[in-house]
Amino acid sequence: MASTKRVAKKKKAKKTAVRTRKKKAAKATKKASKKSPVPVASAPAEIKVAQSTSTAYTQVRELPMKERRKRLRALQNKANEANPGILVTADQMSSPWMLRRPTGIIELDIAIGGGFPAGGASVVAGPENSGKSWLMWRLFAMQQAIYGDDFIGAVANVEHPIPYDQAIGAGCKIAVPDEILGQWDEWFVQRGMPGLTGEQVAQFKQQVGTFIGINGVTGEDMLEQILSLTEQEVCSMIGVDSVSVLTPAADADKDLSDENKRAAHATMMKKFWMHFSAMVRAGTNHTSLIFTSQVVSNQERANMPTYIQKSVPEWELKGGWAGKHGYLITLLLYSGEKIKRSKDSKDILGKYIKYQTKKGKAGAHDNVYGEFPYYYHLKGVDSHGELIASAIQRGILVNISGTLQVLNGTTREPIAGMFAPDDKTLRQMLEADFDFELALRREVLASADIQCLYR
Repeated sequence: MASTKRVAKKKKAKKTAVRTRKKKAAKATKKASKKSPVPVASAPAEIKVAQSTSTAYTQVRELPMKERRKRLRALQNKANEANPGILVTADQMSSPWMLRRPTGIIELDIAIGGGFPAGGASVVAGPENSGKSWLMWRLFAMQQAIYGDDFIGAVANVEHPIPYDQAIGAGCKIAVPDEILGQWDEWFVQRGMPGLTGEQVAQFKQQVGTFIGINGVTGEDMLEQILSLTEQEVCSMIGVDSVSVLTPAADADKDLSDENKRAAHATMMKKFWMHFSAMVRAGTNHTSLIFTSQVVSNQERANMPTYIQKSVPEWELKGGWAGKHGYLITLLLYSGEKIKRSKDSKDILGKYIKYQTKKGKAGAHDNVYGEFPYYYHLKGVDSHGELIASAIQRGILVNISGTLQVLNGTTREPIAGMFAPDDKTLRQMLEADFDFELALRREVLASADIQCLYR
């Protein structure tokens, strides 16, 4: 019995001790809260203030739409009175990029949105012997075919006089000066061959449209003429071969270091781009400016780990950084595999020219790759053969009951009058009738979902 009383007494003492500790802890907490610099009770007040501020902010009112439109019309009238077209609505803006300057190499044209865009500048870049200059002349040849005697083009050959043999090989109809024809004739005679016949001379004198040569001692001289032709919208296309060797006036009579030369060239081109961009920015100028430019191999790339090589460019554009943001399309060309008569033959017929769109705007895309065959005996491409092959591959040219029939690129329905009995006849039709060739090109472009105009 005594034992039970002792246990009960211990339990009661324990409970009393717990209650005492709790009372002491409560008193300590209350005392600390009175000394605190930020009372706990202030938190709801802060939240209330924040809510009050948010409510006040949403009560700010915009100008009525009627008043805003009135002010906009006043601004437009004032701005356009001094400089017409400087402040316009979206439905009054224009873009020339539907109009393209094709190369005539169908798959390349598809890769760049139908051709190089009108109303801006593009650059064809590549290492030596990659086909840059030839492609520029190929563009001129297509402009001649499209515009006929209405064609007007200008070319600035910076490194050397116009290479008439290269231009003719690319398909251009350009009148060769008598002095050069005399030199060609003399060379034939020295080699024990007959001189140029009257028929050959007449052929070399044929020219379609008008070619303007841009000459100058300094790069500024040439660029000033390019700006004048662009401003007056005289030419459908202006070619510059090449931008990387335009010599600034600062370097014309001085022996400067490479670093200073690069600085002078960059300054010259920066000034040019400021003027050129202003001329074409409104979207109403249809002049296409085509530069060629040298690239150099990135020698360090080969020594880098494979995973790093993927993020480092193989080629670096030379002399073109001032126009990095000015070019609509930057097309890179470089030589590919040799074309042999047979697999084991040593007889080289040509080579593949590979291309990459390093930059693609105005309807084109970056990093589109492809290639086309360049034949030495043709001094160029078999453009009709490439067109036929592309039409077959894209399902636009099909064999129906032994006849080659052209289909509509959108509906895939046969087009009346566009057929040939065989491949040979089709080629002859393409060579004899450029309108027929353009019609086939349009269907191939449509099948590739390319929307563009050539004139």
